[in-house]
Amino acid sequence: MDLVSYLAVNLVDHPDAVRVTLAEKDGRDVVTLHLHPDDQGQFIGKGGQTVRAIRTLLTAINLRSDQ
Repeated sequence: MDLVSYLAVNLVDHPDAVRVTLAEKDGRDVVTLHLHPDDQGQFIGKGGQTVRAIRTLLTAINLRSDQ
């Protein structure tokens, strides 16, 4: 969750509006990211490339830590 927060704060124009929450759903951790409306497109990236890369990182981290 710290990684998501760090990446989000450094990718957006309104870092004070970034809010990250962690919840458990069906036995899995779910990270929810709340951004300023002007920053959502910037975080998603062109064609979703940025958010896809972040998801890939999180998946790799979870596989390594066996979560």
